[in-house]
Amino acid sequence: MIQDNARVGVVVPMFNAERTIRATLTSICQQNHQALDIIVVDDGSTDQSASIVASCAERDPRIRLMRQSNAGVTQARNSGAASTDAEFLAFVDAEDLWAPSKIALQLRTLQEGGSSAGLAYCWLAQIDEDGRVFALYRPDANGRVLQRMCRMNFVGNGSSMLMRRRIRAGGTIRSFPEGQECTRLRGPSHVPQDSGKLRIPCRASAPGGLSDGERQHVERCHSDASLM
Repeated sequence: MIQDNARVGVVVPMFNAERTIRATLTSICQQNHQALDIIVVDDGSTDQSASIVASCAERDPRIRLMRQSNAGVTQARNSGAASTDAEFLAFVDAEDLWAPSKIALQLRTLQEGGSSAGLAYCWLAQIDEDGRVFALYRPDANGRVLQRMCRMNFVGNGSSMLMRRRIRAGGTIRSFPEGQECTRLRGPSHVPQDSGKLRIPCRASAPGGLSDGERQHVERCHSDASLM
């Protein structure tokens, strides 16, 4: 059954992200799906990150700030996930951006897939500091793909997935049809021509090497960047 009001816990691990955290939170708060529990876990930042989050929380009560001594991004994610009882969990790094319909589309995909669908992910794009898209990563794995996942992390980045809090063993992974919304990752302003080997933050192709269809999708992603 489709539940449009299903609660989603959004965990944002943060360390010294004063330059990007406001834009990240804006892209979360502007999601079409509004039933969000937004937990920002400050992992011992020494800049103004926490103050920025606090000011955002004054305007949007869905935002909560947790603070911990520096323990790393994994511990920050785990602490945030443990602090919410939401049935669905999403993670987004403090420098990444979501397209407005990201959570709504993924939630519907998981619900339509039934209880055995444990995780939904989407395409992701790399952007420079000015928000310009220069690379697109579009995995296509779907269904029962545990063995494939063990060989390669085709999801690409933690910011692109939505998962059930409890995933059954042997569950399935769902992907979106071609042309659906993507996550944007901030990255370097230049991508080398052999960027098929680029591993962090994601595998990508240089713009000049994109097919016509890929280039059109990148342009669509870029065109709605102002909504982020």
